[in-house]
Amino acid sequence: MRPLKRIWNLAACAAIFFAFGCAVPQRPPKEIKTYLLSPVPGDLASALEPSRCFSVRPCRAAPAFAEKMFVYRTGESEYTTDYYHQFLMTPAENIRQALTDWITAAGWTLCTPETEAKDAYKIIPFLDEMYGDFREPNRSFAVIRMRLSLSITDPSCNCVNTLVNKPYFCRIGMTNATVRELIKAYSKGLEQIFADFQKDAEEALRGW
Repeated sequence: MRPLKRIWNLAACAAIFFAFGCAVPQRPPKEIKTYLLSPVPGDLASALEPSRCFSVRPCRAAPAFAEKMFVYRTGESEYTTDYYHQFLMTPAENIRQALTDWITAAGWTLCTPETEAKDAYKIIPFLDEMYGDFREPNRSFAVIRMRLSLSITDPSCNCVNTLVNKPYFCRIGMTNATVRELIKAYSKGLEQIFADFQKDAEEALRGW
């Protein structure tokens, strides 16, 4: 009978555990922190007055950098994602919004939904890479590689003329290997890329 009594005791203990398990203190889940890219246009108002408005098309991104989670490079071919530190929106969406704000700050007119294609300059951004480079123990970088194109529809031939289509790259050093420093470096990198694109666009538009 003693083995049976032992079984009953174990069953009673299990019942008590499951009945009051919810009262056992639980470790709170780790908080997911979100961030926004916020490049500052600065004093970059354009002296050029384009004859048409600008349409910033949706930014596409390479699959490896299309999600909200931060991406870190830890080796020559090794990358990891950070679930607990994410962009508030996807990097592609954030870049499009930041580029739209930059165009507005430059004093260029944004197109309305009713604008016809022949009346607009079209800007298409594409994000190739965006990651924190932590391969070196004492040196960290924010890396952004993207392509920006500027085109216009020529009504005389109903064809598209590409005015700018080139890659842009930045590698911004960080003083500390932290997420806050990384997001600041990302924003600084976009400032550099957008400023370079603006100069290229201004030069190309002088002939139109």
